[in-house]
Amino acid sequence: MVLVHQSDGDVCQWLPYARELVRAGYLVLDLDLRTSGYAQYEGVQPSPLGLYVSAAAGYLRKQGAAKVVLVGASMGGTASLAAAAITTPRVDAVVSLSAPAEYAGIDARTAAGLLRVPVLYGVAADDKDFADASRLLHAATKSSKSLHIVPGALHGVALLAQDGDATIRRTVGAFVNTHLR
Repeated sequence: MVLVHQSDGDVCQWLPYARELVRAGYLVLDLDLRTSGYAQYEGVQPSPLGLYVSAAAGYLRKQGAAKVVLVGASMGGTASLAAAAITTPRVDAVVSLSAPAEYAGIDARTAAGLLRVPVLYGVAADDKDFADASRLLHAATKSSKSLHIVPGALHGVALLAQDGDATIRRTVGAFVNTHLR
C-alpha cells in the first residue's frame, strides 16, 4: 500500500496509520513527495506528482507486493487518482480522501474517468470545497466506486487518525482488506 500525504504534510503525517497497517501485516510505503515535506530539492524541476506515486507503486511490486492500493489525502488523493490512471500494471484500488478535483496541474476529474479499478472516496461534509470535489470525482469515475461523506470538518489524513472518523476508518479498513488480501 502506498500512503500519499497532503500538501501541508510530509512523510511523518501518515506514520501513526502506517504503523497500524504494518502491525496488521500490510507492506506499506509511506511516500514523501519530492515537491513538499522533507524531499524538497532546490533547483530541480519536479516531475508530475502522479508519476512519483506511480513509481512508488512500481517499487512496491518490485519488493514483492502482489497487490497495491493507493491511499491519498487531499493533494495525495488527487495524485493517487492520477497515478492509478497511468500505472502499469494497474494498481488494485484507490482510496481518495478529501481530494481536490485539480491540484498543481493534475486534473483528477479526467483521471477518475480513466480508472478501471475500484475507488473509495471519503470526505467530511463540512469540508465544503473538498466535499463538492469528491462528489464531482465520484460522478466522473466509471469503475466500481463508493462515496462516503461523514459529519464534521476533518480533512484528509485526519479522517483516518486514531481520533479521526470511526466510520471512515472502518470503511477504509474493510476496503483495503478486500483489495489487498
